[in-house]
Amino acid sequence: MANHHHKSSEISLLNFFVFNPLLGRKEGEEHKKLLYFHPSSTSLDAKIKVIGLSEAIIRFMETFTESPCESLHTQKTRQLYFRPENDFWIVMTISIPTIQKITENGVKIEYMDDHVIDKTYQAVLEKSYSMFKLFNGSISRILSHSDMEALKDRLEHFFNKYLPTLRLNQSDILDVFGGIHYLPLDRCVYLKTLSLVNRLEYEVKELKHTVILYNSRLVWTGIEQDDMKTLYHFLVTSLYPAVMEQDFHPYTAAPSTTSSSSSSTSSSTTTTKPGLRVGKFILGPPDISNNHDLGQMPQVHLSNGTLLCNLAVYKIYDAVICLFIDGNVTPPFELFVRLDRYFHDNMEELANEFAQYKIKRLVGAPTEASIKYVYFNKANLAQKSCMHSWDGVVLNVSPDVMRLVSAINLDINSASETVEDCETVVKIANDCWVVGKRSDQREVYVIVNQKNANLIDINEEVNKLCATFFNDIFFLD
Repeated sequence: MANHHHKSSEISLLNFFVFNPLLGRKEGEEHKKLLYFHPSSTSLDAKIKVIGLSEAIIRFMETFTESPCESLHTQKTRQLYFRPENDFWIVMTISIPTIQKITENGVKIEYMDDHVIDKTYQAVLEKSYSMFKLFNGSISRILSHSDMEALKDRLEHFFNKYLPTLRLNQSDILDVFGGIHYLPLDRCVYLKTLSLVNRLEYEVKELKHTVILYNSRLVWTGIEQDDMKTLYHFLVTSLYPAVMEQDFHPYTAAPSTTSSSSSSTSSSTTTTKPGLRVGKFILGPPDISNNHDLGQMPQVHLSNGTLLCNLAVYKIYDAVICLFIDGNVTPPFELFVRLDRYFHDNMEELANEFAQYKIKRLVGAPTEASIKYVYFNKANLAQKSCMHSWDGVVLNVSPDVMRLVSAINLDINSASETVEDCETVVKIANDCWVVGKRSDQREVYVIVNQKNANLIDINEEVNKLCATFFNDIFFLD
C-alpha cells in the first residue's frame, strides 16, 4: 500500500508572555511575576507553570554562558526568549508544523522541526517589543512615571491588538532584515524634497520631524534609523492596508486626473483643478472643515524615548506624509488647516516626479520569471525584492525555497565572523538554484530556475543580474 500524506498543521502562536523573575519571589506570590499573558483564557495555574519553566531554563543557561537564553527546542514546540530590558523577559511559544502520513500501519504524525528557523522568529519577537516601545515607551520609562498596574494595562492594550496581526506562516528573510524599501531619486528631485521638508519644518514650529513615502517606498526621513525601521513596519503592515481597503474621497470633489498612459511603462501625470481638495488626514482630523474633531493621533516615542510626538499622517495623491508634532501639547486645529493647505499647494509637481521614478523601477525589474532576488544593505537598511509584494507577502516562491534562503543567510552571516566576503550556491530539485552572496554589509540572494544549467551558467546569470541592478555595489567575483 502506497504512502499518502497531507499537511495537517501549520506554525501557530501557542502563547506569548511578559514577566519579571525578580517579582513574586515568596511562595504563593508567583503570579506577581506575570505582567502579560496570551491567551488570556489560560488558567492562572497553567500560566504560573509556564513562567516557572521558562525562568528555570533561563537560570540554567546562565550557568554556561553570559549570553541570554534565546530558544528552547522540543518535539512539538519552539520557545523564543528575549530580554529587552534588565530583569524583563518576553517569551513566545510557537507550534512545530506537522505532516500526517497514512501508512499500512496507521496514521503517523511527523514534526517538521526544520521548518522553524530560530533567527526568523527571534526577529519577529524582537520586533514586537520595538513596536510596543514606539507607541508606549520603554518598560523602565513607563515604570518611572506610573506603577506596575499601569504597565500591565499598557501591555494588555497593545499586545491584544498586535498579536492577531502576526503572520507567522509567512515570516521569512524579510523579518530577519527588518529593512526598508526606498524610492531611488536623482539629486534634483531629492533636493526638491529636502527643500519642501525644510521649509515646512521652518514654518511649522510644532513639527519636530517629517517622513515621506510614495507607494510604500521611503522617500525622505528625518528620524533615527532604529525608529524609522519600526515605523516603516507599522506603516506597511497596518496603516497602508487600511488606507488601501477604503475608498479615498477628497474633502470637496475628486481631482481631475489625466494620464498619458494605459500601462505601467508609460509616463503618468496628475493635474488638479484649482480649489479642489486632493489630500486627507489618515491620522488626524477626518474632516478639515470640522474644527471640533482632531481625530485619532497615536503618540510615539522617538530618540530612545526622549522625544514624545503626536503622529499625524496625511495622504495626497499616492504620497503618505508622516508628521511628528510636539506631543507635550494638544495641537491647535489651525495647525492642520495650515498643513493641508501647504501640501495642497506644493505636492502635485513632486508627486508626479515620484511617479516617474516608480515607473522606472517597474521597467527595471527583472522580466524573466526564472530569476528572482532579494537584496539587503545593513548599513542603511535598504532592501529590494522581486520575491515579495509591497506588503511582504511572498510571490510565486515555494516555502521550501524561502526556508533555504533563510538557511543560507544564517550560513553566510556565521561565516562573516571570519570571512568578510563569501558566497554559497545550492542546487535543489526541479532545476532550481539558490545563490547567496555577501560583501561587507551587503547581501543578495538569487533564485534561478534554468533547465540543464551548470555552476558556470548560474554564476553568469547571477553576475549579469548584479551588474544590471547593483552595478554600483561591489560583490565578490
